[in-house]
Amino acid sequence: SFPFLQHLDLSFPGGRGGISDDRDSSKRDDYTNALNLLAQKLSKLCSINLSGNVYVNDSSFLQLCIKCKFLRDVAILRCPFITHVAVASAIRHRPDLNSLSVTNEGTEFNNYTSHFINSLASLKHLNCLDLSSSCITDSLFNSLALQSPPLTKLVLQGCYGYTYSGISYLLSNCLSLQHLDLQGANFFNDQLFNQLCAFLTGLVSINVSGCGQLTNSSFFALLTNCPLLAEIKMESTNIGLGPTPSVVDLVVYP
Repeated sequence: SFPFLQHLDLSFPGGRGGISDDRDSSKRDDYTNALNLLAQKLSKLCSINLSGNVYVNDSSFLQLCIKCKFLRDVAILRCPFITHVAVASAIRHRPDLNSLSVTNEGTEFNNYTSHFINSLASLKHLNCLDLSSSCITDSLFNSLALQSPPLTKLVLQGCYGYTYSGISYLLSNCLSLQHLDLQGANFFNDQLFNQLCAFLTGLVSINVSGCGQLTNSSFFALLTNCPLLAEIKMESTNIGLGPTPSVVDLVVYP
Protein backbone atom coordinates (compact mmCIF):
# COMPACT_ATOMS: atom_id res chain seq x y z
CA SER A 1 0.00 0.00 0.00
CA PHE A 2 0.98 3.66 -0.45
CA PRO A 3 -0.50 5.52 2.53
CA PHE A 4 1.15 8.83 1.57
CA LEU A 5 0.29 8.79 -2.14
CA GLN A 6 -1.42 12.05 -3.14
CA HIS A 7 -1.50 11.97 -6.95
CA LEU A 8 -2.52 9.01 -9.12
CA ASP A 9 -2.70 8.83 -12.93
CA LEU A 10 -4.46 5.79 -14.43
CA SER A 11 -5.43 7.47 -17.68
CA PHE A 12 -5.53 5.83 -21.11
CA PRO A 13 -4.46 2.30 -20.10
CA GLY A 14 -4.57 1.27 -23.77
CA GLY A 15 -2.41 4.18 -24.89
CA ARG A 16 -3.38 7.59 -26.26
CA GLY A 17 -4.02 6.27 -29.75
CA GLY A 18 -7.67 5.91 -28.82
CA ILE A 19 -10.03 4.17 -26.44
CA SER A 20 -10.13 0.44 -27.00
CA ASP A 21 -13.57 -1.10 -26.76
CA ASP A 22 -12.59 -3.82 -24.34
CA ARG A 23 -15.51 -6.18 -23.78
CA ASP A 24 -13.60 -8.60 -21.55
CA SER A 25 -15.88 -8.49 -18.50
CA SER A 26 -13.49 -10.53 -16.36
CA LYS A 27 -10.67 -8.07 -17.00
CA ARG A 28 -12.96 -5.16 -16.17
CA ASP A 29 -14.13 -6.89 -12.97
CA ASP A 30 -10.53 -7.50 -11.90
CA TYR A 31 -9.68 -3.87 -12.52
CA THR A 32 -12.74 -2.69 -10.60
CA ASN A 33 -11.88 -4.89 -7.63
CA ALA A 34 -8.30 -3.67 -7.64
CA LEU A 35 -9.42 -0.04 -7.79
CA ASN A 36 -11.87 -0.55 -4.92
CA LEU A 37 -9.10 -2.09 -2.84
CA LEU A 38 -6.76 0.71 -3.78
CA ALA A 39 -9.30 3.33 -2.70
CA GLN A 40 -9.29 1.89 0.82
CA LYS A 41 -5.51 2.29 1.02
CA LEU A 42 -5.13 5.80 -0.40
CA SER A 43 -6.48 7.86 2.45
CA LYS A 44 -4.44 10.94 1.49
CA LEU A 45 -5.18 10.93 -2.24
CA CYS A 46 -5.74 14.47 -3.53
CA SER A 47 -5.93 14.05 -7.30
CA ILE A 48 -6.73 11.26 -9.74
CA ASN A 49 -6.79 11.06 -13.52
CA LEU A 50 -8.95 8.29 -14.98
CA SER A 51 -9.38 9.84 -18.43
CA GLY A 52 -9.76 7.37 -21.27
CA ASN A 53 -10.09 4.45 -18.88
CA VAL A 54 -12.58 1.84 -20.13
CA TYR A 55 -12.22 -0.31 -17.03
CA VAL A 56 -13.70 2.22 -14.59
CA ASN A 57 -17.47 2.32 -14.12
CA ASP A 58 -19.92 4.22 -11.93
CA SER A 59 -19.47 1.89 -8.97
CA SER A 60 -15.67 1.96 -8.82
CA PHE A 61 -15.54 5.70 -9.44
CA LEU A 62 -18.04 6.40 -6.66
CA GLN A 63 -16.19 4.18 -4.21
CA LEU A 64 -13.02 6.10 -4.94
CA CYS A 65 -14.72 9.44 -4.29
CA ILE A 66 -16.34 8.18 -1.10
CA LYS A 67 -13.20 6.63 0.38
CA CYS A 68 -10.71 9.36 -0.56
CA LYS A 69 -11.84 12.19 1.66
CA PHE A 70 -9.10 14.60 0.59
CA LEU A 71 -9.83 14.29 -3.12
CA ARG A 72 -9.82 17.72 -4.76
CA ASP A 73 -8.84 17.10 -8.40
CA VAL A 74 -10.73 14.62 -10.62
CA ALA A 75 -10.18 14.02 -14.35
CA ILE A 76 -12.56 11.61 -16.10
CA LEU A 77 -12.51 12.80 -19.70
CA ARG A 78 -13.59 10.17 -22.24
CA CYS A 79 -14.65 7.57 -19.67
CA PRO A 80 -17.51 5.79 -21.48
CA PHE A 81 -18.73 3.83 -18.45
CA ILE A 82 -18.94 6.72 -15.99
CA THR A 83 -22.31 8.46 -16.28
CA HIS A 84 -23.33 11.94 -15.22
CA VAL A 85 -25.52 10.37 -12.55
CA ALA A 86 -22.38 9.00 -10.91
CA VAL A 87 -20.54 12.29 -11.35
CA ALA A 88 -23.38 14.16 -9.66
CA SER A 89 -23.29 11.68 -6.77
CA ALA A 90 -19.52 12.02 -6.52
CA ILE A 91 -19.85 15.79 -6.28
CA ARG A 92 -22.28 15.33 -3.40
CA HIS A 93 -19.64 13.30 -1.54
CA ARG A 94 -16.77 15.65 -2.47
CA PRO A 95 -18.28 19.17 -2.43
CA ASP A 96 -14.83 20.73 -1.99
CA LEU A 97 -13.53 19.73 -5.43
CA ASN A 98 -11.19 22.34 -6.90
CA SER A 99 -10.78 20.82 -10.35
CA LEU A 100 -13.09 18.70 -12.51
CA SER A 101 -12.51 17.41 -16.03
CA VAL A 102 -15.45 15.54 -17.53
CA THR A 103 -17.05 15.00 -20.92
CA ASN A 104 -20.32 13.52 -22.13
CA GLU A 105 -18.99 11.17 -24.76
CA GLY A 106 -19.71 7.46 -24.69
CA THR A 107 -22.95 6.29 -23.11
CA GLU A 108 -24.19 9.77 -22.18
CA PHE A 109 -27.03 11.75 -23.68
CA ASN A 110 -26.25 14.68 -25.93
CA ASN A 111 -26.86 17.20 -23.16
CA TYR A 112 -26.11 17.40 -19.47
CA THR A 113 -29.03 16.62 -17.18
CA SER A 114 -30.45 19.22 -14.79
CA HIS A 115 -29.28 17.07 -11.86
CA PHE A 116 -25.71 17.19 -13.13
CA ILE A 117 -25.91 20.93 -13.83
CA ASN A 118 -27.19 21.67 -10.33
CA SER A 119 -24.49 19.49 -8.78
CA LEU A 120 -21.77 21.22 -10.78
CA ALA A 121 -23.09 24.63 -9.82
CA SER A 122 -22.91 23.63 -6.14
CA LEU A 123 -19.09 23.43 -6.21
CA LYS A 124 -18.18 26.60 -4.34
CA HIS A 125 -14.40 26.13 -4.60
CA LEU A 126 -14.14 25.14 -8.27
CA ASN A 127 -11.00 26.65 -9.80
CA CYS A 128 -10.61 24.52 -12.93
CA LEU A 129 -13.35 23.14 -15.20
CA ASP A 130 -12.60 21.12 -18.33
CA LEU A 131 -15.60 20.05 -20.44
CA SER A 132 -13.69 19.22 -23.62
CA SER A 133 -15.59 17.67 -26.54
CA SER A 134 -18.97 18.00 -24.86
CA CYS A 135 -22.39 19.15 -25.95
CA ILE A 136 -23.23 22.08 -23.68
CA THR A 137 -26.34 24.19 -23.36
CA ASP A 138 -26.47 27.78 -22.20
CA SER A 139 -28.43 26.62 -19.15
CA LEU A 140 -25.26 25.05 -17.75
CA PHE A 141 -23.35 28.31 -18.10
CA ASN A 142 -26.25 30.28 -16.65
CA SER A 143 -26.42 28.03 -13.57
CA LEU A 144 -22.67 28.32 -13.02
CA ALA A 145 -22.73 32.08 -13.49
CA LEU A 146 -25.35 32.52 -10.77
CA GLN A 147 -22.88 31.02 -8.28
CA SER A 148 -19.93 33.15 -9.45
CA PRO A 149 -17.42 30.29 -9.03
CA PRO A 150 -13.76 31.26 -8.44
CA LEU A 151 -12.72 29.77 -11.80
CA THR A 152 -9.17 30.45 -12.91
CA LYS A 153 -9.17 27.93 -15.78
CA LEU A 154 -11.97 27.02 -18.20
CA VAL A 155 -11.46 24.54 -21.05
CA LEU A 156 -14.18 24.23 -23.69
CA GLN A 157 -12.03 22.77 -26.46
CA GLY A 158 -14.18 21.11 -29.09
CA CYS A 159 -17.42 21.85 -27.24
CA TYR A 160 -20.62 22.60 -29.11
CA GLY A 161 -24.27 23.48 -28.47
CA TYR A 162 -23.72 26.72 -26.56
CA THR A 163 -24.02 30.29 -27.82
CA TYR A 164 -22.39 33.65 -27.24
CA SER A 165 -25.16 34.55 -24.81
CA GLY A 166 -24.29 31.68 -22.48
CA ILE A 167 -20.51 31.97 -22.50
CA SER A 168 -20.53 35.76 -22.15
CA TYR A 169 -22.86 35.57 -19.16
CA LEU A 170 -20.59 33.04 -17.47
CA LEU A 171 -17.38 34.94 -18.14
CA SER A 172 -18.90 38.21 -16.95
CA ASN A 173 -19.33 36.50 -13.57
CA CYS A 174 -15.89 34.83 -13.48
CA LEU A 175 -13.55 37.78 -13.31
CA SER A 176 -10.77 35.70 -11.73
CA LEU A 177 -10.29 33.68 -14.95
CA GLN A 178 -6.67 33.35 -16.10
CA HIS A 179 -6.72 30.51 -18.65
CA LEU A 180 -9.41 30.14 -21.32
CA ASP A 181 -9.66 27.55 -24.09
CA LEU A 182 -12.36 28.17 -26.71
CA GLN A 183 -10.81 26.11 -29.49
CA GLY A 184 -13.31 25.29 -32.21
CA ALA A 185 -15.97 27.80 -31.11
CA ASN A 186 -16.58 28.77 -34.71
CA PHE A 187 -19.66 30.91 -34.00
CA PHE A 188 -17.34 33.69 -32.82
CA ASN A 189 -16.82 36.60 -35.17
CA ASP A 190 -14.78 39.72 -34.52
CA GLN A 191 -17.71 41.70 -33.16
CA LEU A 192 -18.73 39.06 -30.60
CA PHE A 193 -15.16 38.29 -29.60
CA ASN A 194 -14.30 41.95 -29.12
CA GLN A 195 -17.27 42.25 -26.77
CA LEU A 196 -16.12 39.17 -24.86
CA CYS A 197 -12.63 40.61 -24.35
CA ALA A 198 -14.07 43.21 -21.99
CA PHE A 199 -14.53 40.42 -19.41
CA LEU A 200 -11.06 38.92 -19.89
CA THR A 201 -8.79 41.54 -18.36
CA GLY A 202 -7.06 39.04 -16.08
CA LEU A 203 -6.25 36.43 -18.74
CA VAL A 204 -2.76 34.92 -18.85
CA SER A 205 -3.40 32.47 -21.71
CA ILE A 206 -6.09 31.95 -24.34
CA ASN A 207 -6.68 29.42 -27.11
CA VAL A 208 -9.06 30.37 -29.92
CA SER A 209 -7.56 28.10 -32.56
CA GLY A 210 -10.11 26.89 -35.08
CA CYS A 211 -12.32 29.95 -34.64
CA GLY A 212 -12.19 30.60 -38.36
CA GLN A 213 -14.00 33.96 -38.42
CA LEU A 214 -11.52 35.76 -36.18
CA THR A 215 -9.20 38.25 -37.89
CA ASN A 216 -6.68 40.93 -36.93
CA SER A 217 -9.44 42.80 -35.12
CA SER A 218 -9.79 40.02 -32.52
CA PHE A 219 -6.03 39.72 -32.08
CA PHE A 220 -5.63 43.41 -31.34
CA ALA A 221 -8.69 43.33 -29.06
CA LEU A 222 -6.79 40.81 -26.94
CA LEU A 223 -3.69 43.00 -26.89
CA THR A 224 -5.60 46.07 -25.76
CA ASN A 225 -7.96 44.44 -23.24
CA CYS A 226 -5.78 41.72 -21.70
CA PRO A 227 -2.50 43.24 -20.46
CA LEU A 228 -1.40 40.09 -18.57
CA LEU A 229 -1.47 37.73 -21.57
CA ALA A 230 1.62 35.56 -21.90
CA GLU A 231 0.25 33.07 -24.46
CA ILE A 232 -2.13 33.46 -27.41
CA LYS A 233 -3.05 30.53 -29.66
CA MET A 234 -4.84 31.51 -32.86
CA GLU A 235 -4.07 28.65 -35.24
CA SER A 236 -6.48 28.07 -38.14
CA THR A 237 -8.08 31.51 -37.84
CA ASN A 238 -8.11 34.41 -40.30
CA ILE A 239 -5.43 36.37 -38.47
CA GLY A 240 -3.61 38.46 -41.04
CA LEU A 241 -6.83 39.65 -42.61
CA GLY A 242 -8.36 43.04 -41.93
CA PRO A 243 -6.92 46.42 -40.98
CA THR A 244 -4.32 46.93 -38.31
CA PRO A 245 -4.60 49.74 -35.77
CA SER A 246 -2.29 52.71 -35.84
CA VAL A 247 0.48 53.01 -33.30
CA VAL A 248 -1.51 55.76 -31.61
CA ASP A 249 -4.66 53.64 -31.31
CA LEU A 250 -2.92 50.49 -30.09
CA VAL A 251 -2.23 50.61 -26.36
CA VAL A 252 0.98 48.72 -25.64
CA TYR A 253 1.53 47.35 -22.14
CA PRO A 254 5.07 46.95 -20.82
